[in-house]
Amino acid sequence: MTQGMMTNHVLRNISNGYSKVSEYNDQLSSGKKITRPSQDPVIATMGISYRTDVSHVNQYQKNVTNAYKWLDSSDDALEQVNDVLNRIRELTNEASTDTYTADQRKAIGTEVDQLTNQLVTLGNTQVGGQYIFSGSNSAKPLLTANSDGSIKIDQTAIDHPDFSVAVNDGIQMAINVNPNQVFTSDLFANLNQLKTDLNNGASG
Repeated sequence: MTQGMMTNHVLRNISNGYSKVSEYNDQLSSGKKITRPSQDPVIATMGISYRTDVSHVNQYQKNVTNAYKWLDSSDDALEQVNDVLNRIRELTNEASTDTYTADQRKAIGTEVDQLTNQLVTLGNTQVGGQYIFSGSNSAKPLLTANSDGSIKIDQTAIDHPDFSVAVNDGIQMAINVNPNQVFTSDLFANLNQLKTDLNNGASG
């Protein structure tokens, strides 16, 4: 069972529990015992506390729903990343054959450059205005393309790769993919070198 599957299982159980709380809340709200706090201060205080708890539960439900969106978007993005890397691998193998001319290798270099930009776009995938691969620095994009073709990775995301949400009182759950496991500096350095070699007419 993968980490994503385990997280999904935990979130599903939590979500089911919160659904029950909402169900009970709906039942209770249709038959309030008191109408004014002055009628029974003790019960009124308990009611205020209960509504606060329900408010927390509602927020936790929203967090769980958002967590599902992050996980789904992460899965989709990583699947596309895998497709891009497979395509780059195919192109590298093609360019390494002796039958390819320098111009053909340059054309492959152009496609590798486009695929690298696609990786940048995927690395900067957003859900609800937050960058899902930027770790704790989710307000900023993970990757930035420099004018020289190199790719800069946000240092804060590297140093603090986890993004967590509260799913219950005192319980935080990391819902993101660690960017250090996918979008590494070595990956982009190798791609940049590959593009340079191909544009110079060298085999991949």
